[in-house]
Amino acid sequence: MKNLSKEQLKEIQSTFPFIRDVLESEWEKHPEYKIMTISVFDHYLNDSEIDTIDDTDYDIVKSRRELIENSIKGIYENTKVYLKKYKRRDRLFFYNVESLSHLLKHCDIKNQSAWTGQRYDLILPEYSAIYSEDFDWGNAIFYLDKKKVEPLSKIIENAGMHILDWEKN
Repeated sequence: MKNLSKEQLKEIQSTFPFIRDVLESEWEKHPEYKIMTISVFDHYLNDSEIDTIDDTDYDIVKSRRELIENSIKGIYENTKVYLKKYKRRDRLFFYNVESLSHLLKHCDIKNQSAWTGQRYDLILPEYSAIYSEDFDWGNAIFYLDKKKVEPLSKIIENAGMHILDWEKN
């Protein structure tokens, strides 16, 4: 893990006001943040679908993981990605992604399931967006500027993921 330069840290801090709140699931306190909900499914799951989400074979689980991995690869190939880490006394640090394999290892896609969530956040200053793992085979993108995040939506769609909702806040 390599620390960020002062310029990189300043870019994150100036691009993302209240970033700590967003990373700690308190983004609704800040109406300037909007959310794009994305999923391996083409619709929101109903209660019966959620109840049976694990009743599937390994090949289906593998294909869901591949969709998410492809979206993360597409992001990595198109923009600078930063990660976050908490250190002693809940101090928040940001650091560079060293390689695609480093990013994929951090995201731990091979162990992702419908019940894992909020294990990783990708900080994407170019898009004024934060890509976060969520539950039910979905992810969320918190963003500040719809025009800046539109190219990111194309990357997500090209990877085979579905955009279920924009501007939920």
